[in-house]
Parts: sequence; C-alpha cells; structure tokens
Amino acid sequence: MVSGRSVRPGGTDFKIDRVIAVAAVSALILLIIIGLRAIVDRVAGANTPTLAGIRLLAPDDRLVTFEDFEMGAPGWTGGALDQSTPAFGGILGRFGGTGGRERISRTFEIDPGSQFAMVSFTLHAIDDWGLEDIVVYANGVEVLRRSFSTRPGDENRQRTAVADLPWIRAFVRDAPRSGTERGFGSGSDAMADQSVAVSMVLFGPPEELRIGFGSTLPGDDTGTASWAVDNFQIITTAQRPED
Repeated sequence: MVSGRSVRPGGTDFKIDRVIAVAAVSALILLIIIGLRAIVDRVAGANTPTLAGIRLLAPDDRLVTFEDFEMGAPGWTGGALDQSTPAFGGILGRFGGTGGRERISRTFEIDPGSQFAMVSFTLHAIDDWGLEDIVVYANGVEVLRRSFSTRPGDENRQRTAVADLPWIRAFVRDAPRSGTERGFGSGSDAMADQSVAVSMVLFGPPEELRIGFGSTLPGDDTGTASWAVDNFQIITTAQRPED
C-alpha cells in the first residue's frame, strides 16, 4: 500500500453503475412524460382543447370533482352504474327516455369566490338511435341538446342545439366513430355506438351547481337504445378560460 493513499475496491465500477442508473431513470421519466402527453393529446382531440380531458391545474384552479365511474356513482339522483362491458368500463347509466325532462342529476358545492366553473363530460349514445336527443341541464335550465343516430347515412342529420344564455357557454365535439358495436348489442343493424365530448363554462357560477341529464328516447327501456355519462369533471378557476 502506498502511504497517504487509500484504495476503494470497485470504485470505477460504482461510478459507472451510478451513471447507468441515472440514465435509466431519466429514460423512464421521459417515457412516462411521452405517454402522458399522448394521452392528453388523444383526449384533447375529442373535445375543446382548453376545457377537455386532462387539464393541468393552474395555481388558481380547484378540482371540484372527477368521476370516471369505475368505483361507483355516489350522490347522483336517479343515477345508475354499469360496469358490465370492458369497452365502456364504468359509466353513469344506462338510461332510457325521460320525456326530455331532467331525471339524473347531482349538486356540487362551488367556492363562493369562483369566477368560472368548467364542466366537462362524455355522452355515450348506445345501440339503435334514430335522431332522439340527450338533454343537458344546469340548475334546472336546459343548456344543450344533442340528437344522435347510429344508423348509417344519418350522420349529417344529427344536430346540436345550445341555449343562448349569458352565463354559460357550451361546446360539443364528436369523438372519432369506431363503426363498431362496443357493447349491449340491440340486435339491429344500427349498432355503431357514438360518443361526444361536452365542455361548458359557467360565468360567476352559483354556490350550488346542479348538473342534470334527460333524453327524448321513447320509453325508459334500455334494451333497444340507451345512453350514459362518463369522465365527469368540474374545475373552478379565477382565470377566464380560452375558447
């Protein structure tokens, strides 16, 4: 041994191993970021970019609720939960006709100082629709209605009607049509289920905000046609959302 020096067995190997470990962790983090970005891009592509899907919360934002209905649907009046088809996963539904009236709803507490509330969700039209509507309400007021037809050739006849209200804006964007039956087959040839992404911005939201749903399907039987709600989210913020 040389006086005044110490030798650490495997010192070089230790440094190399540490470099490799750091590189591996960095690569893993990069893959996670890329994966999350892909998810964000895919979800945002089915809705209004600044209002839909996964949103990174700003300092002034507050997440009031996010419900994907995989673990239940507590608090929903008239609500039901279906987890029987893997292609849909957990959904708030399935529902039939309500005579166009609000029958499914939930009330949320909103911070008194909130200047804006952003509400987003997915609507599923399942099985054989013939231009009947799903209707969306906010505190008992009809905000929008969307007609659906799962029958070939009727895509251009579908309509979205948004109420002209000064305290709310609403947007609807179609998700890509798969052209396939995802579940609950009705037994007819018209079984290409549809989904649309809905975003709503409320200006000066009330301290109690009730979001409700109804439908003009004939009768309440879900055997031929039904509908459901998924990926329900409310965020409040002090910053005006972009269009």
